[in-house]
Amino acid sequence: MRNVHIVGHTAGEASFREAQTKDGTQVLNFSFAESQWVANPDGSTTSLEPNWFDGALYGADVIQRYRSVLANTKNEIMLVGDYRQKKYVGSDGVSRTSNGFTVRQLFVAPPRVVAQPVVEEPAH
Repeated sequence: MRNVHIVGHTAGEASFREAQTKDGTQVLNFSFAESQWVANPDGSTTSLEPNWFDGALYGADVIQRYRSVLANTKNEIMLVGDYRQKKYVGSDGVSRTSNGFTVRQLFVAPPRVVAQPVVEEPAH
């Protein structure tokens, strides 16, 4: 596992799966898409295909605090936590890799700022 920051959007409440650990800790599993952008020469940005993650929040109080934030697919959020990859074989026999993410901190990201090119003023 490694500690990473990911910015993106959740798939909303439709992706929520609630569970409990063996010791009774509540878990909220959810799907999360990392936003990826490329700057264009004209200063605009282009959205790329997102990377999807399986996120997990632990603890009833944490889940209650962030449930509405995760349910709103319009919120751009930043997740800080532990990333892990798991290889598995799907029911169709094809090898796949899942991206898992255990959330340690969650922030609602401010609106994205697009950098504007610097225009040099001519010397007088």
